[in-house]
Amino acid sequence: MENQTTTINRIPRADFPEQVGISSLEIKALMEDMEKEGNVRFRFLKDNCEMSWSEGSESNVVSCGMDGTSRCTPIFLGNIHFTARCTAAWQNENTLEVAVRPMESVFERTMTFRFQGNNVRMQPGSIPSTKSIMDALADGVPHFFQNKILAALISCILRNITPIIEPIHKGRMQ
Repeated sequence: MENQTTTINRIPRADFPEQVGISSLEIKALMEDMEKEGNVRFRFLKDNCEMSWSEGSESNVVSCGMDGTSRCTPIFLGNIHFTARCTAAWQNENTLEVAVRPMESVFERTMTFRFQGNNVRMQPGSIPSTKSIMDALADGVPHFFQNKILAALISCILRNITPIIEPIHKGRMQ
């Protein structure tokens, strides 16, 4: 997971026209020894933005409400069709937070994009948090394994795996 690079093209928020502005973000992540290419693009409109991305063979386009109201969009994740409610909001001049909640799921995925100079970081997250889910699973491990050493090892792995399964994606703007 150390080998992650990101390429991003972006128009600074202050440069968006009041009514209609367009920004393009392209992200390519290199993970471990195999190249996994994913593209993320934003198109900013008056009260929403469209976010499109690719993960492997799956591609999605969602409409994210930026006026306090989520938008419903069909998406395809993990070979399953969902309807997602999506929002996006600038937290400050350099931080954009996107939330995607498949209505057929109890989870919400969040992506926080932080721009600083020519650098950008994307922090994935979820509600409930991946850390709280892993902690709950770790608490239950002793009930499934009689070997106390094995149970302790598995619990320890679960309690510390979040940074591995939800890494911060680092990159630079071009």
